[in-house]
Amino acid sequence: MKKIYIIFSFLVLLAFDGFSQKLYEQLDTNFVTKEIIIPASPISYDVLMVAQDCTAYDNRINKSGAVREGFGSGGYVSTNTNPLNPETGILILPHRISQNHSMLQDGGGATQMKLQRDNAGHWKVIQQTVSGKKVYFRDVNFQNNTSNVGGIVYSSVANSTEDKKAFFVIEDSSITNNAQLSLSGFSPMDDYPIPATPRIRGLESGKIVERFRNMNWVTKVDPNTAGAVNKCYLFGRAPFHGVVAGDGRVYLTAGYQPSLLFSFESEKDDYSDGTLKVYKQGPTENSIGGWVPLYDSLDINDDGIYSLESLENIMEVALKKGATMFNNLGNLCIANDPVSTNNFLVISETGADYSFDHFSDQSKIYNGQLAHHLKSMDRKDGSEDNIISDPFGRILTIRNYESPRINTMIEGGYGADGKTVFSNPNDLFVGRYEGDLGEGGEPTDYLYIFENVQGVDKGRSGKNGSIDKKINEVYTLSLDNQNPTINSLRRFAVGPAGSIVHGIQAPLSINTCFMAIQYPNPENAAPFNKSVLIAVTGMQESFFEHYSEEDPDPEPDVASVSDPRLNQNLNIFNAWPNPVQRTLNLNKKTDVVLFDANGVVLKKVDNTEIIDMFDVQPGMYFLQNKDKETIKLIVQ
Repeated sequence: MKKIYIIFSFLVLLAFDGFSQKLYEQLDTNFVTKEIIIPASPISYDVLMVAQDCTAYDNRINKSGAVREGFGSGGYVSTNTNPLNPETGILILPHRISQNHSMLQDGGGATQMKLQRDNAGHWKVIQQTVSGKKVYFRDVNFQNNTSNVGGIVYSSVANSTEDKKAFFVIEDSSITNNAQLSLSGFSPMDDYPIPATPRIRGLESGKIVERFRNMNWVTKVDPNTAGAVNKCYLFGRAPFHGVVAGDGRVYLTAGYQPSLLFSFESEKDDYSDGTLKVYKQGPTENSIGGWVPLYDSLDINDDGIYSLESLENIMEVALKKGATMFNNLGNLCIANDPVSTNNFLVISETGADYSFDHFSDQSKIYNGQLAHHLKSMDRKDGSEDNIISDPFGRILTIRNYESPRINTMIEGGYGADGKTVFSNPNDLFVGRYEGDLGEGGEPTDYLYIFENVQGVDKGRSGKNGSIDKKINEVYTLSLDNQNPTINSLRRFAVGPAGSIVHGIQAPLSINTCFMAIQYPNPENAAPFNKSVLIAVTGMQESFFEHYSEEDPDPEPDVASVSDPRLNQNLNIFNAWPNPVQRTLNLNKKTDVVLFDANGVVLKKVDNTEIIDMFDVQPGMYFLQNKDKETIKLIVQ
């Protein structure tokens, strides 16, 4: 009877975990889609904008032109003043492209639109009057800040008053001199006067710089006027990937290999003054890190005054101060811990198949230190050369700003179901479900995770053999789950073939998810043969439709009675899943050796419960623990 009780308890816990996530019917993997796949009705989507088919108006030059391709991550702010009225808001979407445009500004730019959600929950673009014209889409004016290449937009409130709401737009340009401008779709190429800034040495009375040097700074945009307000010079100049504001700070990710994590502690509501810092880990994996201030590059005195030189080369300055190096950080968001009720930072580390010398060449990294979780990957091949293979990536968190420590929330890899391959997370945002399991209790926050697969091998895109047929998926995760794994994720959407699906921070309610689908395969079904912006709705209604007190989850995702996880006898050595693709779990912590059919030792791992198998070729192997107990293992 005791054994039956243990198994029953475990099944109940697994069923409850599935139940707490049941906002919709989870999708099965589909690697052959030519359109977006989302759960069944009442979940649906509305098409808001299609590249080339829609027209944007630029009131600066009184011209209209076709909306550009290359939709990226956007931002949304609500303009609703009466909660009884239909939800209205403004969305700005950047174009991650560099091109000449005969009608609109050069580069990539961004498009602004006003949205309204009707009583049935569907979204539409509404007309707005600009310079006496009725238009649906506006080309964002970057003229006073040089043309924008495109990048990532996050909605951020610079002040609680309506007229101070702003977007941060990240420029994304690899241009290193003026001569490259004309080749990359930019005009004019005139030198640019940077406004006087007392916090920056050398800009006390303004400075004339070459045009390219005024690119790759974060730009603040007014959503109401669809125009650039100013560039955030105090954030530094770098290849930024993500930005989010909250708790009086701005957080930014920058770089590829290495990537760095910055924070800007604002001293004014409009972020025009403050302190820029970079994240640096403690000496050991479990020790507390800190935020290192970045002032003058010469380090003569930390007087709170930046030099223009240091801001233009902020990555180098940060690395010289021993900044922690990550592997291709993506975007980030601010979430709420349901236990402590404190906000915390969630960061995507997209990863990359190979690091070459990007973490090992001292002339590139200076005093930069590889993140501890990447050091453990570096040691897998028996050496410590700062050369790693990280094809799946992960989700990271920082729970306490004052005592910051990087923790891995979910490691990329294979799920226990043999179908889920969670890899290369990029965009993130949080949606709130208002209600506790349908009972009207405490709200639950859900994390949306958007993949940006780095290749079509290693199962990351099924068996598709070409990059134009790659598949990216969207997952959700209940933040009530304190120790999530890949098996805690629920597949929410499967993107059209070839595309990258970008997330847009939606209204706080979980019932809306804006998705920007970038560069899909042109052979896909319309409108998914072009970049397209859609609004997915009905998640909360779907929950109520499927919910019942008697049967909260009629098909819970539970383990079978024979699953090794149910074996409570730790004296019996076991592992799952078997066959395995990426992550192998052990039912007890032990030292293990993996060897092939010829007895050749391939891996040795001490004191572990998890083994990463991504670098093991498919075939039959044997796993032996320190007590000489041996398991036959199939690697797929």
